Amino acid sequence: MESGDAEYITKPFTPQAIRDLIVNILGEADYEENFDDRMDKKDTMACRLAFTGDASGNLVLLAPEGLVAEMAENFMGESRDQLTSECLSGTLTEMLNMVCGNALSKIDSKDPFELGIPERMDRSKISGKEVFTIVVTTESKMAVWLKMD
Repeated sequence: MESGDAEYITKPFTPQAIRDLIVNILGEADYEENFDDRMDKKDTMACRLAFTGDASGNLVLLAPEGLVAEMAENFMGESRDQLTSECLSGTLTEMLNMVCGNALSKIDSKDPFELGIPERMDRSKISGKEVFTIVVTTESKMAVWLKMD
């Protein structure tokens, strides 16, 4: 168990607890209401993952294509010029699946959370009114949005 995880395992589900766990998993965060000024929209990939359980909702992840390509290179051992759009999509959705599953597993709940199938989404479907958490990595920035049903 990672340092700091124990305090979340006994906490009830709250959107803030999930955001905090995701930040703990991914890196340093900066809460912003409008991420458009902080990330390049043109080269941003987006995906979402639905979850159900004591609470249900969707987790949306946005990441620059360059960062996703770097992760795909590391995951698959392929050079960047050999990566297909399917490889990039698979890397992005798998990362979201791992992050969401990890975060939800640390929340105290009566019933286990069930994850849907992560799917790519069209970046233009995000209105810009959503409150994203900006996650700062060593190389880039990602944005995470927790939408509760």
